[in-house]
Amino acid sequence: MTNTVGGKYVYVQLIRPQTGPKFIRLKDVADQEYLGYLIARTHKALKKKITAIVGDYNLTVPQYGVLRRLYHNDGLPARDLVALLFMDSSTIMAVIDRLEAKGLVRREANRSDRRINNIHLTPKAKTMLPDLLAQVDELDQALHALLSPEETSSLRAALDKLYDFAVDQESLIKSEHQNSDLKK
Repeated sequence: MTNTVGGKYVYVQLIRPQTGPKFIRLKDVADQEYLGYLIARTHKALKKKITAIVGDYNLTVPQYGVLRRLYHNDGLPARDLVALLFMDSSTIMAVIDRLEAKGLVRREANRSDRRINNIHLTPKAKTMLPDLLAQVDELDQALHALLSPEETSSLRAALDKLYDFAVDQESLIKSEHQNSDLKK
């Protein structure tokens, strides 16, 4: 997909193997100035890079996230991974199931509460992860090299503000829906 600007419109070329390229006209270029659009565009491009790195290890980005957390804190309960990785419990359990099937993690009942499963890395994962982590860290270092320390600090602060706003708005919307349900 490529973008070309013509007048006040953006034309996007869609590459479709069956029928060939097709151009579509998007709305005014100003639409691309929305912060949400810029954040989503950047996320998509960076996710594509990290997906390629972890894909070389036959992993998905969520699987990598679980392995990275366990590498730095092996034996975490699955419910802690839910909170740390901002995923719901059913998603985390599916990721853990796949990692277990690949021989990269194992579950162990918690000694003090057998209802809780602690997730541990296997020797296979511990052998593989240093190289994978180094490649992902190299990508992160390349991003840091693009920005000055001040820009990095400002970007982090701005992204934290935007995240807090988005979470607060999400909570507000849920609260409004719950209140309207109570009135019915």
